[in-house]
Amino acid sequence: MKRRTGSVEAQNRFNYEFTRFIKTIADKEHPLVIFVDDLQWADASSLSLVKIIAENRDIEYVMLIGAYRKNEVNENHPLIKKINELREENVAFEEMELDDLSFEDVSSLVEGALHSSIKHTSFLPDIIYNKTKGNAFYAWQFLKSIYDERFLWFDFEKQHWQWNADLIMQMNVSGNVVDLMTDYVQKLPPETLSLLETASAIGNRFDKKTLAIVKQSDEKRIQGQLNVAVSDGLLIPSGDEYKFAHDRVQQAIYSLIPEKEKNTIHLLNGRRLVSHYGVNEQQERIFEIVNQWNLGGALLTDKKERAYLGDLNLQAGKKAMASTAYPQALQYFEKGIIEFDNDEWANQYELLSELTTNAAEAAYLSGEYEKVDKHVQSMMQHSRTLIDSVKGYEIEIKKLIAQNKLIEAIKLGIEVLNKLGIKLPMNPGRLSVLKDMLQTRWLLRNKTADYFNRLPEMGDEQKKAAMRIMSEISSASYFAVPNLVPLLVFKMVKMTVKHGLSVKSPFSFAAYGYILSAHVKQIDKGSRMGEIAVHLAKKINAEEVMGSIIATSNLFLDHWKKPLPEITNDLEKAFKLSIEYGDNEYASYAAHNIIYHLFISGSSLQTLSKKAAVLDQQIEKFKQDLTLKRLRLFRQAIDNILFPTDEPDLLKGNIYDESVIDITEVTKENEVYFQNLYILKLYLALLFNNSEHAKKYIAHAEQFQETVTGSSLSPLFYFLRSLAIADSSINTAVKRPILKQVRQDIKQLKRFEKLAPQYNTHKVLLLEAEYHYLKGEMEAAKIFYDKALKKATENGMLNDLAFCWERAGQFFLNTKQDLLADFYLQNAYRSYKRWGADAKVKQMEKRYTHLHSGKQITWHNETAQDQERTGNLDMDTVLKASAAISGEIVLSRLLKKMMQIISESAGAQTGYLVMDKKGERSIEAEIKANEETIKVLQSVPVYKSELLAESILNYVYLTKEKVILDDAEKSQLFGNDEFIQRRACKSILCIPLMNMGRVQAVIYLSNDLTYGAFTENRVALLEVLATQMAISIENALFYSELENKVEERTNELYIEKKKSDDLLLNILPEVVAQELKQTGRTTPRSYELATVMFTDFENFTLKSEKLSPEELVSIIDSCFKRFDEIISKHNLEKIKTIGDAYLCVSGLPDTKDHNAVSVIKAAIEIIDMIKELRESKSENGFFDIRIGIHTGPLVAGVVGSKKFAYDIWGDTVNTAARMEQNSEANRINISQSTYELVKDKFNCSFRGKQPAKNKGLIEMYFVENKM
Repeated sequence: MKRRTGSVEAQNRFNYEFTRFIKTIADKEHPLVIFVDDLQWADASSLSLVKIIAENRDIEYVMLIGAYRKNEVNENHPLIKKINELREENVAFEEMELDDLSFEDVSSLVEGALHSSIKHTSFLPDIIYNKTKGNAFYAWQFLKSIYDERFLWFDFEKQHWQWNADLIMQMNVSGNVVDLMTDYVQKLPPETLSLLETASAIGNRFDKKTLAIVKQSDEKRIQGQLNVAVSDGLLIPSGDEYKFAHDRVQQAIYSLIPEKEKNTIHLLNGRRLVSHYGVNEQQERIFEIVNQWNLGGALLTDKKERAYLGDLNLQAGKKAMASTAYPQALQYFEKGIIEFDNDEWANQYELLSELTTNAAEAAYLSGEYEKVDKHVQSMMQHSRTLIDSVKGYEIEIKKLIAQNKLIEAIKLGIEVLNKLGIKLPMNPGRLSVLKDMLQTRWLLRNKTADYFNRLPEMGDEQKKAAMRIMSEISSASYFAVPNLVPLLVFKMVKMTVKHGLSVKSPFSFAAYGYILSAHVKQIDKGSRMGEIAVHLAKKINAEEVMGSIIATSNLFLDHWKKPLPEITNDLEKAFKLSIEYGDNEYASYAAHNIIYHLFISGSSLQTLSKKAAVLDQQIEKFKQDLTLKRLRLFRQAIDNILFPTDEPDLLKGNIYDESVIDITEVTKENEVYFQNLYILKLYLALLFNNSEHAKKYIAHAEQFQETVTGSSLSPLFYFLRSLAIADSSINTAVKRPILKQVRQDIKQLKRFEKLAPQYNTHKVLLLEAEYHYLKGEMEAAKIFYDKALKKATENGMLNDLAFCWERAGQFFLNTKQDLLADFYLQNAYRSYKRWGADAKVKQMEKRYTHLHSGKQITWHNETAQDQERTGNLDMDTVLKASAAISGEIVLSRLLKKMMQIISESAGAQTGYLVMDKKGERSIEAEIKANEETIKVLQSVPVYKSELLAESILNYVYLTKEKVILDDAEKSQLFGNDEFIQRRACKSILCIPLMNMGRVQAVIYLSNDLTYGAFTENRVALLEVLATQMAISIENALFYSELENKVEERTNELYIEKKKSDDLLLNILPEVVAQELKQTGRTTPRSYELATVMFTDFENFTLKSEKLSPEELVSIIDSCFKRFDEIISKHNLEKIKTIGDAYLCVSGLPDTKDHNAVSVIKAAIEIIDMIKELRESKSENGFFDIRIGIHTGPLVAGVVGSKKFAYDIWGDTVNTAARMEQNSEANRINISQSTYELVKDKFNCSFRGKQPAKNKGLIEMYFVENKM
């Protein structure tokens, strides 16, 4: 039963295979450059493909270049939208705007074309540049035109070019390239011009066979006529194909065809192409044919011919769909539909039904949801059968899910299923679910895998449609109506057994397996259903569902039995298959679960961090928002363990911020996110010994525990809950309920232990130890701690091993057994180092003061392979050296430790570590037996150093093999090396440090005191440690790169913070700004005494009418900037500007700053400045000013939560405003209260009581001058 791949799957698979193809052909030795011209004409699908290449970070050694005409696109153009998307996603690219040719460019063009120096062509470039304004195409065509007109010629007697400047200057140049080309091509022979007109109607590209058909001529004659255009540079030949040299050439020639003849020419071309080609060739050339018919379709009146054109558009649309060009397909389907009147559905039902269905599908895939509604409505209106209607419903359901209207999609699905004879409740109760489950189990009793393999194909179209509808709404139901999911799965399984296999059958069996395993606790039966699902998918060739089946099986069914590497490999396979077949949802699930499986099982954190970052990049483009957030939770958790942070259980950092979704926003759709969040917070709080926080997280983690039922995350909660309870209850008097809870969790874990002992036995034993510790049974606790440690070691879960060491160490610390505590904590410290938990290691260094030297204990069952590899090596030495190396990720310290170990173990006089740095080998570490210091990171180039034999080093890099020389001078291969002869070298050992098949570094050791210094045991030790050294170097390099990036980012954040602070201080007083930053709000304050100054320009409205807006703004801006300088000088606080008014005050925010005299001085300076400007400018250049000042109490502060502004309120402010309104041009008007404060400093003239708006009579004074 071979299935056609769906449209989305086809597009995603094409994208996947195309990127694989690009990655295959592009490498370091063979880089690839892709140039795409005329992007302004590219369709949405092509632009999407370009974007996929640009944003794919796995593609290397590829340069993508695109060109487009800026004047032919706007902000809504698909190209500009794609460019903006790339910019938003931080995809690095450069933009270059190509300007018109400069005069120098035109001079170079003329010189190159005429093969003459500038002295022979000096005046000609001037003419051409002035005529063409530097347009490159235009300049070239103009140069050709003056040559063809014989205004430019070569003088053979004088052997240089001549031209007639007067005639060239008189040439009528319109400035339009099309006009220029039109004039040019009209001089061609009539036969050639007629041929080119027909060609221009075909398109920018054409072949001579097509041209011969539509012109009804033979190809040889056609080629002869085209050669004229080729020699004139109008066409570019490529085999049997031709291309117009420029789209302007095609436009110019096409413009010569009279408008009323164009439709006729296109229709004639289309008809001749159809009559010439057979059915198969028509399919190959369908776009070429249908485009001609569509351009001439307006002339069609015969209904049969219009129906024929509708069918051509259907074929073209299907071919475009197969190529994933959905917007183009939609255009063809819609053009086909408009060929029919609405009443023609009766006679052309099948054709119109197919056109409309395909148009709805193409509209959905193009994101044109309004058009989906339009075409689906048409389908519903005209459908003759229920099956035809269901096709429209399916598309509508997909559209609703894409719009996140899940409830609407489910309701519509249930409505359609009801029409198909399947009745399902919208909100089923438990009884309904139980009833259907019992019926399903009874139906499947005693049925073997062979029975299912012999099932026939489902033949009933209504049943197939129902299976599709149930499958479509199942994912929406999982989030919005979870109780409906079992009913859908049971119904699909029962229909498969009764009516045969559909393409949706395999997934229904995998889903049924999940229900059995997770909810009925029948693990083996659930796993069996997963196997049946895989077999069925293979039988019916349903490869597109294989990824989802493998993912489901490994997430919920098989992880109990399989070892971690097998689970990871299967999930990697599911990830790849899901991507290939466009199942972005399950690709994202697989990626997320790869990371959490590796995380909870203790994989190397550095390696895991890199892998998680790669998977994050791959699924980010799938727009699976919730799954991506869940993956980033784990990434941030890993980051918190790698890099120290003040709050390690707060998932907020460079990767993710947990506050993007608050617990108050929980819905059925995102419950699983909160489970992941709180289980990680609980884990991190325990890991970093924060028992108070851990206890807080238990309730939330328990609240969402059901969302991971059946997964490998499920047992983790019971383990962590009991540890958190134990930590917070160790000193509690009443322990009975606590002990009961721990015992219940142990019971739960033992159930999981039976299924997966490799993941759970050590967890059970550790909880047993904690249980006995809580009961006060210390000897029993000791025994269980050691049992847990042994099992964790055997199970190879490094994170849990370190955790067990530390829990045991804390037990001995709390029971005052310091020597044992020291031993266990030392081993915890080393285990955390091996895991890569640098933040935890640093926390231990601060938390415990007992980390003296101690001997690490391990349960190591040495294999025969180990013995053969290490000979008689001291395993304690190997383990100590390995722990020292693996525990260091700072490169300088790592190199020192490595060189120290090498010096102590190898018996070398001198030792060097060589690394490849930016293509040059350099010595990065150096140790000498007679010197105490170890030199590192000095980057001494090998070829300049004269410290070692380069021939040996080159050999090791080339062959990736070690070199051991007992007597270097007698070596046949290296004895002639100049360095060896000059130094009389004796013993030399050179070993490559390999990592993933690549030479990470090379160790070069020498001993010139003795022959055969490097014994078998010494070499064996270095070989054992070589891989660990290589990995540690790579980790350290990666860490160093991350450190640099963090430092750069920190500096950037500091600069941005300073900008933000400066901006805030520019808006608010410093005291107010600090209060706002610290508390998020400010409290308004009352001030007993403050002096307020208002200024306003005299006759502003009248005078401003004489100025342009730009002049007006410029004048006000320059004035207010000077005002700002003056009031700052006198320690006044600017409040705001209102139009042309300016408000400032003295005496706040600090009351000690109040000084009415300073306000008067500032006012005088402002008036002097205005007078100065008046004298230096024209009459309208500046305004006169009025100033009013009043002193009294007021309130100041910030109100509101947006667009913070510091402001003042009260009667004092209103009175100051009245002072300004009653002032005169370039005068300072003050109140009685202000006068009393300044009368000893300034001469003032009393104005008497003056009327003030809403204030009555107020005593006022003009300030005259200083005393």
